Amino acid sequence: MQIGICDIYMLHSGTVIGNKDGILSVDIIRQEACGHCNASSTCRVLNGKHRCLEIECKNASDFNIGDTVTVEISERTGLKAVFIAYVLPLIVLVIALATAILCGASEAVAALVALCITAVYYIVIYLFKSRIDDWTKFKVRVKGRG
Repeated sequence: MQIGICDIYMLHSGTVIGNKDGILSVDIIRQEACGHCNASSTCRVLNGKHRCLEIECKNASDFNIGDTVTVEISERTGLKAVFIAYVLPLIVLVIALATAILCGASEAVAALVALCITAVYYIVIYLFKSRIDDWTKFKVRVKGRG
């Protein structure tokens, strides 16, 4: 049986630390197994020992502060976020650098132009984050109480 990328999830256990207006605040605690994961050095969820996630949850009223829950994060959604945050800006940077050099700019000026254009990219991402959130909506599910 072949597993498609849509079927792969990252699982994290955590504790509900807040519940307000359909939004659960879950404190994710770094698992011992995370140290052996290939992505552990770049995993945004677990940069420290603890990470708080704000999760929009339809049945948030079913959970109380202190409940232990398992959170699933779709790998496909994570890949979309990585593409927007890291891959696309790298492509923009390289294209801007190459274009500036081909237009006759010195290397220093071309590098400065490329960095400025990349900064503009991140500003645009920030300004349109609500629209991007709709496209890369993190489908985080609280599976149940541990």
